[in-house]
Amino acid sequence: MESAPFSTKQVWHSDSSHESLTFVFALSDQTLSCGPTQFVANSQQLFSSPSFFFQFIKTAIFQLPMSNRKSLLDEKSTTNDCSSFNNLPQLQAPLLQRGEVMIFDSRLIHRGLGNETNTCRPILVSFQL
Repeated sequence: MESAPFSTKQVWHSDSSHESLTFVFALSDQTLSCGPTQFVANSQQLFSSPSFFFQFIKTAIFQLPMSNRKSLLDEKSTTNDCSSFNNLPQLQAPLLQRGEVMIFDSRLIHRGLGNETNTCRPILVSFQL
């Protein structure tokens, strides 16, 4: 699998809804600008915790441009208190070096970030069911 030059970020997804492992083999050094894989930490819990799912949806809404948020948020809300967002899932994008392997729970929500460079970012992906 490769992230093509000047590609946009992928949509959030998981590789499976069942317990399994995903292996990502870096075939080149990764930088933030070449589109590494980004994760929502602990998001495999989405498959067992409705409250975590709700928090994830709120996170996704707040990644939208401001013009798209209004229709998705409760317009009757009278509070602007954002303190409840302090404990939202953390986003992580590990930068692998060529030859390194990353192993994660296949239920983990992730996406490839956009490749802002003029070169491909190749990886090999394998699954253990």
